[in-house]
Amino acid sequence: EVVPGGPAEAKGLQAGDVILSIDRKAVSQPSDVVAAIRKAHEGGAKSVLLFVSRDGNERFEAVPLATS
Repeated sequence: EVVPGGPAEAKGLQAGDVILSIDRKAVSQPSDVVAAIRKAHEGGAKSVLLFVSRDGNERFEAVPLATS
């Protein structure tokens, strides 16, 4: 899921993209993604580095963290 108008969408991420790692730490399920982003927020990070797969193509993408 990608939040419409959010930072991930602005960076070109799409629903169906598979996040393989966040800040070079592997994630294997949606709860890992949520936990890693929450931890980055708590640590004061302004962005995270995602390693994403789409249709067999993999890439890194720096994505700013949304502020609430």
